[in-house]
Amino acid sequence: MTLDGRLFMELETPHFLKIILHDTVNQRKIMIPVMFVRKYGSDLSSPVVLKVPTGAEWKVGFEKSDHGEIWLQSGFFEFMEHYSIVYGHLLVFKYDGNSKFSITIYDSTATEIEYT
Repeated sequence: MTLDGRLFMELETPHFLKIILHDTVNQRKIMIPVMFVRKYGSDLSSPVVLKVPTGAEWKVGFEKSDHGEIWLQSGFFEFMEHYSIVYGHLLVFKYDGNSKFSITIYDSTATEIEYT
């Protein structure tokens, strides 16, 4: 891989990774990392848009806690069910701005899942 202009821009785009744990499945929500919220949280409004590589978009509401945490909640479980996301899967969130995230989904072997 070379650092052409496209790759360089992708490296500058904020990303975070979430591993789907039992708590995520049981609580039907997932927390955006606190450091990400500190840096970009003022830009976020509910609902956020989750966009998968096929171009499909999902609106997901979030809830803010008194401790400054942001949890993707309303609609997130339906997103997980639709894409068969289970314990051990990895989600990479790329923040595109304007409360929009591009999501890449990996299975428990860390291989990207290609949806049609």
